[in-house]
Amino acid sequence: MASDNRTSVNDEDFERLASRLAMLASQDGEADNAGRAVAQLARRMGLSGGDLKEMFLAGAKRSRAAAAAQDQEVEALRAASQQAEAQLAAVQAERDQLMAEASRMRLARYQAASRRSLALKVAAASLSVSVLVGGALLLLWPSLVPPPSLPAQTARPGSVAVVRGGGVALLREPVRGAPVVAMLPPGTRATVRRLAWNMLTQWAELDADGRDGYVATTDIDIF
Repeated sequence: MASDNRTSVNDEDFERLASRLAMLASQDGEADNAGRAVAQLARRMGLSGGDLKEMFLAGAKRSRAAAAAQDQEVEALRAASQQAEAQLAAVQAERDQLMAEASRMRLARYQAASRRSLALKVAAASLSVSVLVGGALLLLWPSLVPPPSLPAQTARPGSVAVVRGGGVALLREPVRGAPVVAMLPPGTRATVRRLAWNMLTQWAELDADGRDGYVATTDIDIF
């Protein structure tokens, strides 16, 4: 049974007692000495064997409870860590998906811009070619287009053409700008061989003193 000396026991006494109890697990000689020291300290502190037993069991229970609580905390931390890792993996997967989608969108925009640019360049080149070709045709059309065949229309026998005032050029072909065969002064008389239309203009094929050519009927009078 514990004595009344317990009231004078302090924390240092319990620390010494705990140290001696720990030495009970040492080698045989040290363990024997630790046992005798424990017995002396316990008696001096007024502790009985039952008190030491209760203290040991209470400490063991607290130790087991603390260990169990620590294990639970470790498990909770492990579960939280696994959950955090799963959330991180989900976030990384979503990030990779967004990055891939952004790359596809940039590629699509680049391809669309390239197609528009190519279409504009082709259109501009086509327009330039059309303008150049059109201008060249306008400049070279008289020399490129051969004179069309003239539908024969026989003039009246003995028809005579008289050049009007101002004179006129006798042309080799019934086309404006054709080579000039001769210049016919006003009043020149020539024989009309036939009349024909070309490019909305009526032409007369004349024989002017052995020189054959064409003049527009608006520049002569036919009798």
